[in-house]
Amino acid sequence: MGRLAARTATDQEMHRHIHAATVAIRKALGVVSSQVKDQDPLVMRRTRSIIGQLRGSLGVLEGIGNTQPNWNRTDPDLLPESERAAPVRVLAPPQPVVVSDEGDN
Repeated sequence: MGRLAARTATDQEMHRHIHAATVAIRKALGVVSSQVKDQDPLVMRRTRSIIGQLRGSLGVLEGIGNTQPNWNRTDPDLLPESERAAPVRVLAPPQPVVVSDEGDN
């Protein structure tokens, strides 16, 4: 998911390494999962614990996104609430004084 949206060279390089780590963890998970089930209960309990840790680390790696935001940062409507700035209020110019052309009679 994240690798497809990587826009910068940093994101692409990071996701290459993450992909390599994900492949290695999947291989380790396959090796541990394929153990014979007729083993000592203590070994099986440790095996299940390791499987849980490998799945957890796989979930962490798959949840890593990109360093760049997925929205246009030049559009003020799309900025997160924490980064929005209140618009600057400009005072209206004073109303012009109208002088009548009629004389003082």
